[in-house]
Amino acid sequence: MKKIVAFLFLLFFSLGFAQEADGTVAVGEEQSGLLSGSEKILSFHADIDVDKNSGLSITEKIKVHSIGENIKRGIFRSLPLVRNLNDRTQKVKYNIVSVKKDGVDEDFHEEIEDGYLKVYVGNKDVILSPGDYNYEIKYTTEKQIGFF
Repeated sequence: MKKIVAFLFLLFFSLGFAQEADGTVAVGEEQSGLLSGSEKILSFHADIDVDKNSGLSITEKIKVHSIGENIKRGIFRSLPLVRNLNDRTQKVKYNIVSVKKDGVDEDFHEEIEDGYLKVYVGNKDVILSPGDYNYEIKYTTEKQIGFF
């Protein structure tokens, strides 16, 4: 039992910190003086449900503060497409169930880049007003729990 709890703890942190640092946690000081602070992730929470066949259902809640510098249209989430299990490389597949911004369904698209599935959240034709935004990304993935 302790091994399962330790694994889930490790899995949570690996999913939570798999995000690349090229502007997502972004950092930029507001120059106009109209808004104080910088763009940043204010909070990140993940609910992870494990099914009996080693699949996961994950709901991530991400709250960000945008001033329109790096977070202009929305956010993106990077999910690794391979993992090492018992010294074997295993492909990882994801099914995006839903994406919401402030409780409302939000446009998104997926791209594969540098070994990651990148989920881009937001509409390319909509620029966000400065403020705080709550995003929710729900997805499933299979074969994530190893049996030893």
